[in-house]
Amino acid sequence: MKHNLNPGKKALHLWPPQKYRPGSPHLILFLYLGTLFLALILSNCTVELEADLEPEDQVLAAYVWINCGDSVSTAIVEPSIAFGETFNLNQSRLNGPAGLQLFKAGVRWAEYRQNGQSSYYSSVHPPVGLGQEEWQLVVSHPDFGEARASGRPPSPGSVLSASLKSDYPRPEGGRAGNALEVKIQDPAGVRNFYEVALLNGPADSSQVVYLTSHFLMAVGDTAFFPSNSFTLIDRWLFSDEVGDGDEITVAFSPISSREELEQPWLNIRYVSEPYYQYLKSLSNSGEQILEPLQGVQGSFSNFDHDRFFGVFALYVEERLPVSK
Repeated sequence: MKHNLNPGKKALHLWPPQKYRPGSPHLILFLYLGTLFLALILSNCTVELEADLEPEDQVLAAYVWINCGDSVSTAIVEPSIAFGETFNLNQSRLNGPAGLQLFKAGVRWAEYRQNGQSSYYSSVHPPVGLGQEEWQLVVSHPDFGEARASGRPPSPGSVLSASLKSDYPRPEGGRAGNALEVKIQDPAGVRNFYEVALLNGPADSSQVVYLTSHFLMAVGDTAFFPSNSFTLIDRWLFSDEVGDGDEITVAFSPISSREELEQPWLNIRYVSEPYYQYLKSLSNSGEQILEPLQGVQGSFSNFDHDRFFGVFALYVEERLPVSK
């Protein structure tokens, strides 16, 4: 992608999703599934949750998030939990493995295999790419039936600039001591969704920098949807709802000063609508800790069967240096 340094025009509404850490495909996937992320970090833990589900309400939860440029992808498939149940992601409670297949325009592209006896499934396949053909994920199991979820790759925008600034003017008046300012050229004619994070350190081992607040640079939709279960926010998701095709300017307040950030990086994801809608619905549920495996009360799912719950979503990821 080309990155031209031009002045910005508009900013959009923002809302913060869950924690981000760079890492393996397993880690990247689960950092988008609420408190299941913690179960991934603590890979051998058993988690006890209290979720008020009757046995007949049990569904099969499936989460598949695919980076369109990757040739390896990972899925999570596990039955939803009932009251007082425990689960261990390294020991699936399913009676035999689930079937997972990825199709492009009706032609099978990839098949996922269970990793041992765990809830994880993985596949090696050609990258999905950026073509706008429809992709379909098919999940099946004898105890639950078969479900399908469809999606298309996002249309990536272009980052025009990313910079750390001191004494930054706030739109409502006054000034911020430090700010991360990002300018993006939004593609016209299609709904677009963005997720940004600030990292610091060597490219292969950078650490997240918490972004404590955002600055809305133009009046638009000012509804915010915090969706993480944690006190500190380290990434933000927003859409082009009021600025289709515009040059977008957004700014955030990092917890660290510009001087403390020796090797700052912008991590940006151009995400599909199911990715955005799931995290937004998770933020509105009030049950972020239970939601990924509780699954049946109000959160977004793009599977077509009422005994399945979860999300199949595509995204494109890019990392760029941030100027100081």
